[in-house]
Amino acid sequence: MEEVSFIPLEELFPSSANVRLNVPEEGVRRLAEDIAMRGLLHPLIVRPEGSGYGVVCGRMRLEAIRLLKRERPQDFEKLFARGVPCVVKEL
Repeated sequence: MEEVSFIPLEELFPSSANVRLNVPEEGVRRLAEDIAMRGLLHPLIVRPEGSGYGVVCGRMRLEAIRLLKRERPQDFEKLFARGVPCVVKEL
């Protein structure tokens, strides 16, 4: 099992290696609702890039978490007070 690290949202950004260039707004909203109800089921896969971490796998989850922070800060704080669950890989 891979080790999960909790990384502040501000340190996460889409990696240039992420294949998802566009994220549908409606899909992000639905995913944000699901995360608010059930929590984040799978950690983001990230790699160190510059002074932060590039999200290699999980771009839509990243956008949904950002939406929660903007529009439902209480849910965001409840779920991600320790940071966003991520698996850090050297890719």
